[in-house]
Amino acid sequence: KLPKFPLAVLPTPLQRLRNLEAALGPGTPRIWVKRDDLTGLAFGGNKARKLEYLVEDARRQGATVLVSEGAVQSNHARMTAAAARVAGMRCVLVLDAAHGGEPVGNLLLDHLLAADVRVTPTREERNALMETIGDELRAAGDMPYVIPTGGSVPLGAASYVAAVAETLEQLRAAGEAPASLFFASGSLGTQAGLVVGARAFSAPFAVEGVAVLHPVEQLIGRCAALATNTAE
Repeated sequence: KLPKFPLAVLPTPLQRLRNLEAALGPGTPRIWVKRDDLTGLAFGGNKARKLEYLVEDARRQGATVLVSEGAVQSNHARMTAAAARVAGMRCVLVLDAAHGGEPVGNLLLDHLLAADVRVTPTREERNALMETIGDELRAAGDMPYVIPTGGSVPLGAASYVAAVAETLEQLRAAGEAPASLFFASGSLGTQAGLVVGARAFSAPFAVEGVAVLHPVEQLIGRCAALATNTAE
């Protein structure tokens, strides 16, 4: 029932990976993939689900510009720029070039989507700029709406509660009840939403996040807190 601004092509397909099963050999369980790369917004990706809720919240608050952050090749940044264009808002991206800053890939798309891109050499400088960018924009007469890395706040994570319901419906239609759901876990919004959704809808699968950036020990407490806030 949470209000959202339509950005994603949903439901995304659920596909069985028969060739991968065959390559892994006898005894391999059936493997399915939920194709959230096919959400459709500016080449797709899982952030479209989160942005549907966050953009609508921004609109209801009267925001004129979306502000977000990430690395220069951030998928989330690219999709935030696209979402802003669809919603008729401007976009400011604060990106760090710690791993290179060539204007290719997502960074090139950010510029093509007319985002105001601010590139810093390091993540620390990116964090410092994010602390002041809101005041700068308000002083210029804008109404900024700040979206943290990956849209990983309770409202963004709630999109993946809904995604569990969507996935379970597809699994029932396929006659499947998988034991595990694996996914990449970085800023934890997807994982928090999946944890809450699995609990809310009595999913048959264990939620198995695979850490892609930070040590697992740093993630557990943060994820539990975000999942709790998402549930609330």
